[in-house]
Amino acid sequence: MSLISCSECDKQISSESRACVHCGRPLNAQSEPERVIAEYKYSMFDAGPFWPAVFVAASITGIGIFFLIAWSVSMTPRPRLTVTNHGLKYRDMNNKTHVVPFKEITDIIAGSGPFQKLIGSGYLIIKREGLLKLSLFINGLSSPKEIKKVILKYKK
Repeated sequence: MSLISCSECDKQISSESRACVHCGRPLNAQSEPERVIAEYKYSMFDAGPFWPAVFVAASITGIGIFFLIAWSVSMTPRPRLTVTNHGLKYRDMNNKTHVVPFKEITDIIAGSGPFQKLIGSGYLIIKREGLLKLSLFINGLSSPKEIKKVILKYKK
């Protein structure tokens, strides 16, 4: 028997333990390498084939530039959300990465505004437990309800 550090709380535990006695993280989850389950990012062409076709047709007539500028302004920031077997990684518009372990997620809200429904995108609100843990609001992802299902499936 030897002592190892828990990857979640960094406290010493026995290598023969099934879970950390301090935070409860399973030992087999510690040794499992992180792998990407799904990755979601904003893209105008992921939103649906209808609206890109409208923009292309409008650009031929000369007014498409205004549509593309309005699209670009309305859809910033362009988020990237990665679901791994350990939790979520969210990269914001400043290229800052936020890591959220599954055990911190208390609730997920997925929805779409009226304009977002037209283009097939929406938002996610990921609520986290803890006094100083802020919720994440991610806007502009395509298929937010499908993303919620994937997160809940792997959250266990």
